[in-house]
Amino acid sequence: MAQLAEHPAVRHFNEQRAGSPEPQTPPVLKADWLRRICLDAGADDAGFVERDRAEIADQKSDIDAVFPRTKRLSVLSCV
Repeated sequence: MAQLAEHPAVRHFNEQRAGSPEPQTPPVLKADWLRRICLDAGADDAGFVERDRAEIADQKSDIDAVFPRTKRLSVLSCV
């Protein structure tokens, strides 16, 4: 089996990255903008919650296990 690093797309990515400056901090998403995208995509409601919120403390270990860098969670409702 060929090595992943030899795949043309991976080689292209690595070549592009080698000539680029260090990545910048990603921009902060605006909650209103992201909520509008969710609603436009068909959600009946959308919201966001901090991962350290007391109401979801019992789920924090699961969240950390799957998404350790999570700061906020999106909540979508479709009925």
